[in-house]
Amino acid sequence: MSRNFWPVHDRHDWKSVQMSLLAFLILVLCACRPAATPTAESSASALPAIEALPEGWTKIEPGGETRCAHDTPYAYWVRPGSTNNLFVYFQGGGGCSDAETCRQSENYKGEVTDNDNPDFTIGGIFDLNNPANPFNDYTMLFVPYCTGDVHAGNRVVTYTPDSGEPFDIYHRGFVNASAAFEWVYANFEQPDSIFMSGCSAGALGSMLYTPHVIRHYPETAVTQLGDSGGGLVLHIEWDIADDYDAGQYFPDWIPGMQEEIAKTFTVAKYYNALAKYYPDYTFAQYNSAADKIQTRYYVADGGSADDYPATLQASLDAVAEHADNFRFYTAQGDHHCVLKTTKFYTEENNGIRVRDWVADLANQINVENVQ
Repeated sequence: MSRNFWPVHDRHDWKSVQMSLLAFLILVLCACRPAATPTAESSASALPAIEALPEGWTKIEPGGETRCAHDTPYAYWVRPGSTNNLFVYFQGGGGCSDAETCRQSENYKGEVTDNDNPDFTIGGIFDLNNPANPFNDYTMLFVPYCTGDVHAGNRVVTYTPDSGEPFDIYHRGFVNASAAFEWVYANFEQPDSIFMSGCSAGALGSMLYTPHVIRHYPETAVTQLGDSGGGLVLHIEWDIADDYDAGQYFPDWIPGMQEEIAKTFTVAKYYNALAKYYPDYTFAQYNSAADKIQTRYYVADGGSADDYPATLQASLDAVAEHADNFRFYTAQGDHHCVLKTTKFYTEENNGIRVRDWVADLANQINVENVQ
């Protein structure tokens, strides 16, 4: 099911003939060799090293095959820290998978601009002057979202609306994220810990990329927390492989991922497979019980707004029941995303502050589920 969101030489000149033949062979071989991917380490090595970065946020443009939805350049931001720990944040935003939703710019953000600089985000984990920020001393990687494909795809699609001209959308979310991580791989031999997170569509992006990070850094403590993404796929089974060619990036070393889950994706199915395969890592979700944005997607997929809170919690419970390494924090209210807001420091449910719960997760301290 498709899901909507958003010359000839003298015969005596033998040396010249040899050189021409050699040149010809080189051209043929180059023409036959697959183009280097945008995530090749050689491209990452041409970018500024972490030691050369100033304090604060630096915008890095990786080039290569990275692209935003409207065929504009991609970029990500890095902020060096004082420790060997890494915090990764996948930006959120809407999505699209057909002509109607992809031609409406309000459904998703189609390019990266300087306004995406995390320095402009006030509050939450981006408030680097707050001593209570558990990630103050971490190096931070901010992965912008501009492809309408929940950071998952590598496909250029020509959409043909019922009226108007056909148009192309570059669904290259996974290519863009991979370019950002090649910079990480080139600059971090072995981080002490990595905290993977993101808001909304970015929550799904953090889920989908975490197994690749674990595989690259098998000796590193990796924790994943999806912020307000647990209810984005509840009522349907989503063929994300068909929409964005994303199935090829689902971890083929985890049973069922490419064969089934990429074609019938739900958040619960994915977490169950991921947590079962990696029992020594912690995976988590934060949601508000009546999240107005996630409710909107649930209703668009055929559900009832009144049923959303119970359906969300049932999905989270179903994962937690079978995975001791999955945790959830379900808050009161209808707000969407907490990590990037001031509420991150003040919200408390059942006597447990969100800030403290997240800090314990980051420090590999066992936390209780909050409901």
